[in-house]
Amino acid sequence: MKAFIRTLAVALAAVLALGTPSPAQANLDEFLSGLSLQKTDWLILTSEYGRDGQHSQLSLQPGRAAEGEKRGEWVQCSSFDDAKCQGADALKRITANPILPACSVSGSDVCLESVKFGKVGADMVAATYVGANPHAQDFPAKESVNLFEGSGLPLYENQTPVEIASTTKFAVMVKPESFWDFKANKFRIERLQAMVIPYKLEP
Repeated sequence: MKAFIRTLAVALAAVLALGTPSPAQANLDEFLSGLSLQKTDWLILTSEYGRDGQHSQLSLQPGRAAEGEKRGEWVQCSSFDDAKCQGADALKRITANPILPACSVSGSDVCLESVKFGKVGADMVAATYVGANPHAQDFPAKESVNLFEGSGLPLYENQTPVEIASTTKFAVMVKPESFWDFKANKFRIERLQAMVIPYKLEP
C-alpha cells in the first residue's frame, strides 16, 4: 500500500506541473463567471454545516429532509468505538473520510510515503514534510473494519517554487471516502479524492 500511495503522489505532482486548476480550489466568483447556462440547464450549489472538505471526518450523516424542511446536523465521531456512533442505526449513516497522514509521523501502513514535484519530463524532487493542519478532526485507524487513520492535512515545502503556483508550500490531500458495508461488516471504499493545494501561513 505504501508503494501505491508513493506512485499516486508522483502522479499528482505531474498533474500540478501541467497546470490544470480545479474549480474546487478556485475562487467561487471566478468559477461561476466561466459558466454558460442554457434555459434548460440547472446549477445547484449546496453547503452543509459539518462537512468540511479539507478535514478528516468520521461522522453520521443526518437523515433525509422533506421538501421545505431543514436537514439535521452531522454528528462527529472521535473513533469507531465512540458510543454515539455505535449500533445498527448509526452504521446506516456512518461515513469515513480520512485524510491520509505522512508515513514519517504515522504508524499506519496506509499513508503518504513521499511527495515529489517537478516539470513533466524532468526528474521529480522530494518535498519536505513540515507538519499538519492543527485544526483537525483526527481519528485512529481500525484495521478490523477497514478504517484508515484520519489526520490533519499534511503540509509540505518544496525546494524551489513550482512555476504554476509561485510558491514552495503545498498541502497534499489524499482522502479515501468509505461507507459501511453490512454484508462485509466493514467499511467499503467507494471514491478516492486527491488534491495538491498551494497555501500560505497567516497570523
